[in-house]
Amino acid sequence: MEKHRKKHIYKIGDVVNGLIITELCYQKQKNGAYKKAYKYKCPVCGYECGECYKSGSYHAEHMITENNLGHGSGCVICSRNGFVAPNINSIHALTPHIEKFLINKEDAYKYSPKSSIKIECKCIDCGKEYLRSCSKLTNYGVPCVCGDGFSYPEKFVFNALRQLKIKFKPQFYLNNSKYRYDFYLNDYNIIIEVHGIQHYKQKWERDEVENDKNKKDFAFSCGYTEANYVVLDCRESSLEFIKSSILDSKLSELFSFDNVDFTTCAKFATSNYAKTASELWNDGQTIKDIAEEMSLNKHTIITYLKQGNENGWCKYSPGDGMKRRPDLMKNLNLNIQLPLSNEEIKKRDTRKRIYRSWSNMRNRCYNIKDKKYNRYGGRGIKVCDAWSDFEVFLDWALTNGYQDKLVLKRINIDKSYCPENCCWVTKGELSNNKSTNRFITFNGKTHTLQEWSRITGLDRRVISKRIDKYGWSVEDALTKPVKQQKTKEELLITFDGQKRTLSEWSRVLGIKRETLKSRLCNGWSVEKAFTYDVKHRT
Repeated sequence: MEKHRKKHIYKIGDVVNGLIITELCYQKQKNGAYKKAYKYKCPVCGYECGECYKSGSYHAEHMITENNLGHGSGCVICSRNGFVAPNINSIHALTPHIEKFLINKEDAYKYSPKSSIKIECKCIDCGKEYLRSCSKLTNYGVPCVCGDGFSYPEKFVFNALRQLKIKFKPQFYLNNSKYRYDFYLNDYNIIIEVHGIQHYKQKWERDEVENDKNKKDFAFSCGYTEANYVVLDCRESSLEFIKSSILDSKLSELFSFDNVDFTTCAKFATSNYAKTASELWNDGQTIKDIAEEMSLNKHTIITYLKQGNENGWCKYSPGDGMKRRPDLMKNLNLNIQLPLSNEEIKKRDTRKRIYRSWSNMRNRCYNIKDKKYNRYGGRGIKVCDAWSDFEVFLDWALTNGYQDKLVLKRINIDKSYCPENCCWVTKGELSNNKSTNRFITFNGKTHTLQEWSRITGLDRRVISKRIDKYGWSVEDALTKPVKQQKTKEELLITFDGQKRTLSEWSRVLGIKRETLKSRLCNGWSVEKAFTYDVKHRT
């Protein structure tokens, strides 16, 4: 049968479509026929047809037929047709840092990082199991409920900057604006933006691109230029891709990355800030120490410690951060708390309430997702520079009449928040200071609709309906009493020694209720209205 087979066109050693022919062979088809085929080696990815890809549960050896080769087909790995070679394009070979998430470690050799096949994985912090596609696992890791809210690229760049030993601020608000930037390098006046897949994927592209443009325009209006505004393309959450993006950016012109271990960056990127903070807390460090070591602010550390307490990573209670004993903690690995006096507890609770007022004030002015933003930040209302520091606001509040039942009020509702334009008032007084209030003038006095309701004793909705719907004058709307509704006893009608409602008399007499009502309203007596027969009219 061998002599009846046609000879191969190409020879061993020929280079066709970028492939080096290594062996001539015949491939048996399902119908029993044989096709001319070739074994090859790809000089690009290193794939070579061989026995190593036949064994186990992996794909069988992949040869290429002469017909496909003649039509321009190339390497099975480079063409991305789903074939996985364990040592070339598998998860183990390309993204080994995500192997720790896999429940079945063999999956790292079976699938590629960009596969849409779902595999079993788990959170390395809390152990919760998930079913996620390989591509999502590669790009996002395991976004568990115990996560810290920072993306893989942000943590990667964060660690790289720490290895450079330069001062920087993560999650930086420029000039107290509503725009938040990923990193700010203090000594170099440089802004770094880390753009993940959401900035390039069509599903979110329109909103993200518009937001990116607004942030860039604002930064440029504050004096920044292309020279000190760096955007890193991190659409792929992989070591090599982000490393290349950093080295190809303007950062490589300012800093030497020769001593930066990018493998350490990749490991740090898959860590959990909340768990790291909890571990430092268990080692006896204070909130201030943890914040300095992790380059984060104290409020963020407190949030992580609360999360760690819920997940069982540490023992933390709000308010005791500065009362601990680090020397004892290092030996006992426990959270030692000292009892607080009633006065200290009161001061702590007061501080919390003032901080809530400060935080809400800033959200109304700078957080576009806040439901009240349109009435504050949307109208140009801002917070003065001095009050960007909570401690300054706290000192002002305690020395300017703050009480637990009072709320912050702007004296002039068209001006921004500042010491000269703010005071503490009751909630009732604050309701009279809204920009949506309606003012009514009567007898030379001007009050809001709510105040007139309190003065006259009339419901504010009654006053509003009288003026707007029925066209009453202001005087009548505010002075005429509301007609009292009759009691059930007053609605009863007496006839023939019996008391019934008009509806009941209608059923008894067999006369429509509307007819009886019309007769009575026209001045008929009860007896005439109930006994008059229409049929006997003359």
